[in-house]
Amino acid sequence: MSLFPPLCTLVMLACLGVAGAGEPSGPPVVRIATGLLRGQHDGSIDVFRGVPYAMPPVGALRFRPPRPAARWSGVRTAEQFGPACPQPTNASSVGNLGGDFGPMSEDCLTLNIWAPHHARRAPVMVWIHGGANRLASGAFSMWDGTAFARDGVVIVSFNYRLGGLGFFAHPALTAEAAPHEPLGNYALMDQIAVLQWVRRNIAAFGGDPSNVTLFGESSGANETLWLMAAQSARDLFQRAIVESAGGWIAPTTLAEREQDGVKLAHLAGLNGSAVTAAALRALPVSAFLDPAFNFDFEPFIDGRLVTETPTQAFARSRFVGRPLIIGFNSFEGSVWRPDFISQLDIPVRELAGLYPDNLSSESSKRLLWADQYDGAPSRWIAARMASKAPSYLYRFAYVPERQRALLPGAPHGGELPFVFDSWDRFSGAVASVYRLMSGGVFQVTAQDRAVTAFVHGCWVAFAKTGRPDCPGGPAWPEYSVGADQLMDFDERPTVERGVRKAQFDALERVLLPRVLDSSNR
Repeated sequence: MSLFPPLCTLVMLACLGVAGAGEPSGPPVVRIATGLLRGQHDGSIDVFRGVPYAMPPVGALRFRPPRPAARWSGVRTAEQFGPACPQPTNASSVGNLGGDFGPMSEDCLTLNIWAPHHARRAPVMVWIHGGANRLASGAFSMWDGTAFARDGVVIVSFNYRLGGLGFFAHPALTAEAAPHEPLGNYALMDQIAVLQWVRRNIAAFGGDPSNVTLFGESSGANETLWLMAAQSARDLFQRAIVESAGGWIAPTTLAEREQDGVKLAHLAGLNGSAVTAAALRALPVSAFLDPAFNFDFEPFIDGRLVTETPTQAFARSRFVGRPLIIGFNSFEGSVWRPDFISQLDIPVRELAGLYPDNLSSESSKRLLWADQYDGAPSRWIAARMASKAPSYLYRFAYVPERQRALLPGAPHGGELPFVFDSWDRFSGAVASVYRLMSGGVFQVTAQDRAVTAFVHGCWVAFAKTGRPDCPGGPAWPEYSVGADQLMDFDERPTVERGVRKAQFDALERVLLPRVLDSSNR
């Protein structure tokens, strides 16, 4: 394969605290709404870590909408990532997605900025990390923002409340809330608070608050869709990128989430009249993190912040038209588990003939899982958005050269180091996992880097112009139902037509009406 040309490095030259375009002479200092911040230089970029965007959600502020961060006097040092939000840990007492993001604390609502030195009205990207709404943080090395800043983009990552601290409802909390106060979806509230912070403050870092691309992967992509459907977030970003969002979404009601909250309180020893809002806030953090809970920590309809699911909003054309990239990976079934097949809630017999061995093998069930939860919904959302704004569909199929003996395709999340061009930033358990998957030797090949430059370049171009004008490859066409084309990211990127059309058509015909019918509850 011939290598793609490397990305051009664009450093926006303007004033950020000092005049001129020479090498930085001291740590960058900026003034934001809450005070002065001192960051660090990293070559041609400025980095600010651990910046509070909201008050700590502790004590009386647990299970409350986030409140703006307090002002400080003097110059606040922003050189270290803030603590990760509380989450389950593995046997080594570190987070289950790698643990290279440092300590954990309920006081965790901080964000991080990577900006080109001397940036001026640069495009902005805001990253919502994945992790099933239970794990990870904005400090995870796989989504280090250095390469985006190197290429002219101001990028923001952040922490948001996880697990039962991020999604929790209970009758006692509902009863005490003000009439219009949003309920339960604290993680979504945190994400909206970040977007509001960006609107108020990102110009201080050289970013353009009117040119914001929101993007996420897995649960972060799912939340990107929820924010695309939320009225309170509709004007806070102009473009979106949705990576492996996870399916057509059936609605869950406040009453259902309250029932879960009652069960969780019972597990924690609170029953009957003992369950008050104050008692819930006094429970230890561990009461809301047990991975054995049979609860989904996901967005739900509270009737205030959230009035419908993304699936409902897209089906009813109640969404803002904005340029969109959306897609899936070729081995999304990497996250499938045998017990999931009983949870598919679809007439498997109607689909069996479209899959190898009539869905009798694990590999074919993994295909069905992937098509149902990522492939078919991604195509459908691309088609719905195409009626209002340019949308671009993709499949990511590239597997790093040294992992091809172990993987049949690109696994869930496999695109991330390519999107972020973060190979050289890997640390801790992330690097260990890649060494394990690469036969003990973690080495990025020339071909891996060529594909990285191409994919990363697509995302950079989209953030700058709303068009994924990828460097040195085929033109990525806008999605249309008639053409049914997507960009296939593999050893050589190609534009493909009708990818898994029979399977996607069948799932859309069989499953989508069931999801939408459930909205009539």
